[in-house]
Amino acid sequence: MGGLIHWLLIAILSLLRLSRPVRQHSHHPHRLPQVQESTLNEVVLTVDHRASGILRCELLATTFEQDTKQDNMTVVGDLLLLNCSSPFSYPPTALTWDINGLQAGGPREIVVTYPGEWDGEGRVSAWSGLHMWLRAHHFREGVLVLRCTASILHVYRVSTELIITDGNYMQTSPREGASTGGQWPLAHG
Repeated sequence: MGGLIHWLLIAILSLLRLSRPVRQHSHHPHRLPQVQESTLNEVVLTVDHRASGILRCELLATTFEQDTKQDNMTVVGDLLLLNCSSPFSYPPTALTWDINGLQAGGPREIVVTYPGEWDGEGRVSAWSGLHMWLRAHHFREGVLVLRCTASILHVYRVSTELIITDGNYMQTSPREGASTGGQWPLAHG
């Protein structure tokens, strides 16, 4: 008998980590193994949006050796809900969202502005959300870049980015380079 593969979906809820082992031959409707498409190096699963999260693959060999890899998996077609907030300020902080460098708010994205809270000194906090269904066209060359920018008039501006990569994206190899005997141009200073 060869090794045994376990898939573990890890959900992080506040500080609590939950994990549910899923056997390779399980009958979960959102994690079905495609045995015909799987190889010795790759297990192909059919998943839906419920499989999003941190996915860990654990290989247990018959010699009791173990190898584990884990990564975040976002399923295309999944509803992405993001929040961005800023602490108390006066004047209030304006929050904006960008998707791949373009301002969010098109027909397929919903930008939500939540009411801020006031402190005792006349300052207000800011809180915004971005809701969108992930589609293949969002991933440019396998990457989706989401940015929330906080600004106060023209005095203060800071951004934070979330980068989501598409694990199925196949990058083409360069036509020339070290592996093909091509030469890189030399930089002159």
